[in-house]
Amino acid sequence: RVPVEHAALALAGHHPERVEAVIGISARSPLVPGNTDRMLPSFHVEREAPEGWDKFNHSHWLNNYRDFCEFFVGQIYPEPHSTKQIQDSLEWAADGAGDTLALPVLSRPLGAGPYRIDEDTYRRIACPVLLIHGAEDTLSPAETSARLAKLTRAEVHIPPGVGHAAHARFLAWTNTVVRDFLARKLGAWRPERRPRGSKRDKRV
Repeated sequence: RVPVEHAALALAGHHPERVEAVIGISARSPLVPGNTDRMLPSFHVEREAPEGWDKFNHSHWLNNYRDFCEFFVGQIYPEPHSTKQIQDSLEWAADGAGDTLALPVLSRPLGAGPYRIDEDTYRRIACPVLLIHGAEDTLSPAETSARLAKLTRAEVHIPPGVGHAAHARFLAWTNTVVRDFLARKLGAWRPERRPRGSKRDKRV
Protein backbone atom coordinates (compact mmCIF):
# COMPACT_ATOMS: atom_id res chain seq x y z
CA ARG A 1 0.00 0.00 0.00
CA VAL A 2 1.04 3.58 -0.68
CA PRO A 3 -0.72 6.85 0.23
CA VAL A 4 -3.27 7.64 -2.47
CA GLU A 5 -1.61 10.97 -3.32
CA HIS A 6 1.52 9.06 -4.40
CA ALA A 7 -0.25 6.20 -6.18
CA ALA A 8 -0.06 7.21 -9.86
CA LEU A 9 3.68 7.85 -10.01
CA ALA A 10 4.39 4.89 -7.72
CA LEU A 11 2.44 2.59 -10.03
CA ALA A 12 4.27 3.93 -13.08
CA GLY A 13 7.61 3.39 -11.35
CA HIS A 14 6.96 -0.12 -10.04
CA HIS A 15 4.91 -1.38 -12.99
CA PRO A 16 5.90 0.77 -15.99
CA GLU A 17 4.38 -1.73 -18.42
CA ARG A 18 0.91 -0.94 -17.08
CA VAL A 19 0.92 2.83 -17.51
CA GLU A 20 0.69 4.78 -20.79
CA ALA A 21 0.99 8.27 -19.33
CA VAL A 22 0.83 10.12 -16.02
CA ILE A 23 -0.69 13.56 -15.50
CA GLY A 24 -0.10 15.12 -12.11
CA ILE A 25 -1.63 18.36 -10.85
CA SER A 26 -0.02 19.73 -7.68
CA ALA A 27 1.87 16.47 -7.26
CA ARG A 28 2.97 15.27 -3.85
CA SER A 29 6.02 13.18 -3.07
CA PRO A 30 7.80 11.93 0.05
CA LEU A 31 10.95 13.49 -1.42
CA VAL A 32 9.58 17.01 -0.78
CA PRO A 33 7.27 17.14 2.27
CA GLY A 34 4.41 19.64 2.14
CA ASN A 35 2.58 21.35 5.01
CA THR A 36 0.21 18.44 5.54
CA ASP A 37 3.14 16.00 5.71
CA ARG A 38 4.92 18.17 8.26
CA MET A 39 1.83 18.18 10.48
CA LEU A 40 1.43 14.39 10.60
CA PRO A 41 3.72 13.79 13.62
CA SER A 42 1.52 16.12 15.74
CA PHE A 43 -1.80 15.02 14.22
CA HIS A 44 -2.97 13.44 17.50
CA VAL A 45 -1.75 16.20 19.83
CA GLU A 46 -4.66 17.85 21.65
CA ARG A 47 -4.89 21.57 20.84
CA GLU A 48 -7.30 24.01 22.51
CA ALA A 49 -7.32 26.87 19.99
CA PRO A 50 -5.11 25.94 17.04
CA GLU A 51 -4.11 28.53 14.46
CA GLY A 52 -2.89 28.11 10.89
CA TRP A 53 -1.56 24.69 9.98
CA ASP A 54 -1.97 23.52 13.58
CA LYS A 55 -5.61 23.04 12.55
CA PHE A 56 -4.46 19.97 10.60
CA ASN A 57 -5.23 18.02 13.75
CA HIS A 58 -7.46 15.06 14.63
CA SER A 59 -9.14 16.58 17.68
CA HIS A 60 -9.78 19.86 15.87
CA TRP A 61 -11.40 18.02 12.97
CA LEU A 62 -13.71 16.24 15.40
CA ASN A 63 -14.55 19.34 17.44
CA ASN A 64 -14.58 22.10 14.81
CA TYR A 65 -14.73 20.53 11.37
CA ARG A 66 -16.20 23.66 9.77
CA ASP A 67 -13.36 25.84 11.00
CA PHE A 68 -10.76 23.48 9.55
CA CYS A 69 -12.58 23.38 6.21
CA GLU A 70 -12.65 27.17 5.98
CA PHE A 71 -8.91 27.33 6.67
CA PHE A 72 -7.97 24.49 4.33
CA VAL A 73 -10.10 25.62 1.41
CA GLY A 74 -8.62 29.09 1.75
CA GLN A 75 -5.19 27.52 1.35
CA ILE A 76 -6.29 25.70 -1.81
CA TYR A 77 -7.43 28.92 -3.51
CA PRO A 78 -5.06 31.80 -2.69
CA GLU A 79 -5.83 33.55 -6.00
CA PRO A 80 -7.92 36.73 -6.06
CA HIS A 81 -11.55 36.38 -7.16
CA SER A 82 -11.84 32.72 -6.04
CA THR A 83 -15.11 33.24 -4.16
CA LYS A 84 -17.08 30.81 -6.34
CA GLN A 85 -14.55 28.00 -5.95
CA ILE A 86 -14.30 28.58 -2.19
CA GLN A 87 -18.09 28.59 -1.73
CA ASP A 88 -18.52 25.43 -3.81
CA SER A 89 -15.76 23.63 -1.92
CA LEU A 90 -17.26 24.54 1.45
CA GLU A 91 -20.67 23.33 0.32
CA TRP A 92 -19.18 19.97 -0.73
CA ALA A 93 -17.25 19.77 2.54
CA ALA A 94 -20.48 20.34 4.48
CA ASP A 95 -21.62 16.88 3.37
CA GLY A 96 -18.72 15.32 5.30
CA ALA A 97 -17.53 15.16 8.89
CA GLY A 98 -14.28 15.26 10.80
CA ASP A 99 -14.19 11.55 11.60
CA THR A 100 -14.65 10.68 7.93
CA LEU A 101 -11.99 13.17 6.86
CA ALA A 102 -9.54 11.57 9.28
CA LEU A 103 -9.87 8.05 7.91
CA PRO A 104 -7.24 8.37 5.11
CA VAL A 105 -4.77 9.84 7.61
CA LEU A 106 -5.44 7.17 10.24
CA SER A 107 -5.11 4.40 7.66
CA ARG A 108 -1.81 5.56 6.16
CA PRO A 109 0.56 2.60 5.79
CA LEU A 110 3.34 2.19 8.31
CA GLY A 111 6.79 1.77 6.80
CA ALA A 112 7.69 1.47 3.15
CA GLY A 113 6.10 -1.94 2.56
CA PRO A 114 6.74 -3.61 -0.80
CA TYR A 115 6.40 -0.34 -2.74
CA ARG A 116 9.21 1.95 -1.70
CA ILE A 117 9.03 5.44 -3.20
CA ASP A 118 12.44 6.98 -3.74
CA GLU A 119 14.43 8.60 -6.54
CA ASP A 120 14.99 5.25 -8.25
CA THR A 121 11.23 4.68 -8.33
CA TYR A 122 10.75 7.86 -10.32
CA ARG A 123 13.71 7.16 -12.61
CA ARG A 124 12.11 3.83 -13.63
CA ILE A 125 9.07 5.60 -15.05
CA ALA A 126 9.10 4.99 -18.80
CA CYS A 127 5.88 6.67 -19.93
CA PRO A 128 5.30 10.35 -20.76
CA VAL A 129 4.67 12.49 -17.66
CA LEU A 130 2.97 15.90 -17.46
CA LEU A 131 3.19 17.91 -14.23
CA ILE A 132 1.19 21.09 -13.56
CA HIS A 133 1.91 22.88 -10.30
CA GLY A 134 0.91 26.35 -9.17
CA ALA A 135 3.84 28.45 -7.99
CA GLU A 136 1.81 29.65 -4.97
CA ASP A 137 0.75 26.17 -3.79
CA THR A 138 0.95 26.11 0.03
CA LEU A 139 -0.14 22.48 0.42
CA SER A 140 2.54 20.89 -1.73
CA PRO A 141 5.37 23.22 -2.82
CA ALA A 142 6.04 23.69 -6.53
CA GLU A 143 9.55 22.43 -5.80
CA THR A 144 7.96 18.97 -5.73
CA SER A 145 7.04 18.95 -9.41
CA ALA A 146 10.30 20.65 -10.38
CA ARG A 147 12.27 17.86 -8.69
CA LEU A 148 10.07 15.08 -10.05
CA ALA A 149 10.39 16.51 -13.56
CA LYS A 150 14.16 16.06 -13.43
CA LEU A 151 13.80 12.44 -12.30
CA THR A 152 11.02 11.45 -14.73
CA ARG A 153 11.97 13.66 -17.71
CA ALA A 154 8.50 15.17 -17.41
CA GLU A 155 6.98 18.14 -19.16
CA VAL A 156 6.36 20.60 -16.33
CA HIS A 157 4.30 23.79 -16.09
CA ILE A 158 4.59 26.02 -12.99
CA PRO A 159 2.28 28.99 -13.64
CA PRO A 160 2.92 32.05 -11.44
CA GLY A 161 0.19 33.31 -9.15
CA VAL A 162 -1.61 29.94 -9.10
CA GLY A 163 -2.34 27.84 -6.02
CA HIS A 164 -3.09 24.17 -5.40
CA ALA A 165 -6.02 23.74 -7.77
CA ALA A 166 -5.11 24.99 -11.24
CA HIS A 167 -7.66 22.56 -12.70
CA ALA A 168 -10.47 24.24 -10.74
CA ARG A 169 -9.33 27.85 -10.92
CA PHE A 170 -7.98 27.89 -14.49
CA LEU A 171 -9.96 25.10 -16.07
CA ALA A 172 -9.70 26.05 -19.76
CA TRP A 173 -5.92 26.56 -19.62
CA THR A 174 -5.40 23.28 -17.74
CA ASN A 175 -7.61 21.32 -20.13
CA THR A 176 -5.74 22.74 -23.13
CA VAL A 177 -2.34 21.80 -21.68
CA VAL A 178 -3.55 18.27 -20.91
CA ARG A 179 -5.21 17.85 -24.32
CA ASP A 180 -2.14 19.01 -26.25
CA PHE A 181 0.16 16.80 -24.16
CA LEU A 182 -1.95 13.69 -24.84
CA ALA A 183 -2.11 14.56 -28.53
CA ARG A 184 1.66 14.86 -28.79
CA LYS A 185 2.53 11.84 -26.69
CA LEU A 186 -0.29 9.37 -27.35
CA GLY A 187 -1.84 10.64 -30.58
CA ALA A 188 -5.08 11.60 -28.85
CA TRP A 189 -7.56 13.78 -30.74
CA ARG A 190 -7.39 17.52 -30.68
CA PRO A 191 -9.23 20.06 -32.84
CA GLU A 192 -7.62 21.32 -36.01
CA ARG A 193 -6.14 24.78 -35.93
CA ARG A 194 -7.79 26.91 -38.60
CA PRO A 195 -5.73 29.57 -40.35
CA ARG A 196 -6.43 33.00 -38.93
CA GLY A 197 -9.14 34.73 -40.96
CA SER A 198 -10.64 31.51 -42.37
CA LYS A 199 -14.41 31.08 -42.14
CA ARG A 200 -16.41 27.98 -41.42
CA ASP A 201 -18.58 26.55 -44.20
CA LYS A 202 -22.14 27.71 -43.80
CA ARG A 203 -24.55 24.83 -43.86
CA VAL A 204 -28.33 24.94 -43.94
